[in-house]
Amino acid sequence: MNNNSFEKTPPKAPEQKQSALFNLAIIIMGTVSCYTTAMGLAPMLGSQVFSIAVAAALSLVMVAIALQLPKAYQENRQMSMILSYVFVASFSVLLNYNFIFGKFSSEKILYKELAAHKDALSDLIQRGETAAKSHYQLESLAIDAKEKRTIANEEFQNNVHPGKGKIHRQKDQTARLAENKLKTSQTNYEEFIGPINADIDSVLTNTTAALSQSNWESYSKAIPLVTAAYNKFGSKLGSQLPEFKFESRRFENRDIGQLSHSLGSIFSAKKNGGDPFAVAVALVLAILIDFIILFAIIVLNRPATVDRKKNKKDSKSFKGFLAPKNITQEPLIVERNF
Repeated sequence: MNNNSFEKTPPKAPEQKQSALFNLAIIIMGTVSCYTTAMGLAPMLGSQVFSIAVAAALSLVMVAIALQLPKAYQENRQMSMILSYVFVASFSVLLNYNFIFGKFSSEKILYKELAAHKDALSDLIQRGETAAKSHYQLESLAIDAKEKRTIANEEFQNNVHPGKGKIHRQKDQTARLAENKLKTSQTNYEEFIGPINADIDSVLTNTTAALSQSNWESYSKAIPLVTAAYNKFGSKLGSQLPEFKFESRRFENRDIGQLSHSLGSIFSAKKNGGDPFAVAVALVLAILIDFIILFAIIVLNRPATVDRKKNKKDSKSFKGFLAPKNITQEPLIVERNF
């Protein structure tokens, strides 16, 4: 007897056809991904056309894989295609993040940096004036000249011998020498600090105008000018005033828009403008653009996967039941009447 005649063919999982609307959603998300990827790639390649070509190639590969995934689920080969999609989408996600973070955070980050450089330049000239006054001894010379002039005036008003006597003339001469020394020192101070002050005031005025424009490109152009002025005048003050100290400044976010800056913003407060929430939002959006379709396909095809596993298990159980070891024959008993 052929046991195979008792085998029950396990029912096939119903084939799930992907709707045209869902296919359209895949194509739309692929187009969105192409745009964000191209915009994230453009600052690095410096060519809009080449960036679009590379982005289009990545998006076409992801769309093709996504459209074939439902069929792959029916043929139980979805895992290799999912891994292929993840591999290609990983590059796209990085470029998506580069564009989204740069687009929505560049203005805030560059504004903060420009404002910080402006404040540092204002502080530089204030410290420079203080150091220059100390270097030229303006305060001590002013006190000395005032004291000596007071003494000369008191001698002029002496109750015993008032007027311009010999003693008064000596004290008046001493006061004049102190006043001349103070005037010379003040002249030297003004000749040194005046031009620096005027140049810095001009830079600060232009910086204030740039900050009022609410344009990240204006900020990006103004920052190098402010840092250059800071370093130039800081060096000049330091060379003439031994007690003056300063640390040079640089354009911290010069590479904004580059992938290296965007990735660095995940870990550095200087690069993300002290706003980790913006980093998190940009990262989530970058992932969703490329992976939301994949997540939807996995969820929609999961019931078919579960049914296929269940049918496979039922088939094994049924075959085990029909195995020879489970079929027992009862002994044939023949009764005879004598």
